[in-house]
Amino acid sequence: MFDAESVEVERVLRAMAEPGDQATLRAALVDDAASASREELDRLRDDRSRWDEVVLQFATLSETGDARFVAAFRRLLELYGVEAMLLR
Repeated sequence: MFDAESVEVERVLRAMAEPGDQATLRAALVDDAASASREELDRLRDDRSRWDEVVLQFATLSETGDARFVAAFRRLLELYGVEAMLLR
């Protein structure tokens, strides 16, 4: 279980570090941390402005720096409604 979680955290961290890398960002979005569905990813693929918004969100999270990682990660969880999903 821990190994799977650490892989997911690594994917999210990579996406935060390289938000312009579409493959990395998409991999992070399908993990439980961001929990984007296939349908959501398809919509993102078809809606360039929404995709640009997601890239900007990850870039902004990256800019918070290492000292603020926890705050940035919490913000990511908020952006994608992870808490609400887990409480269902």
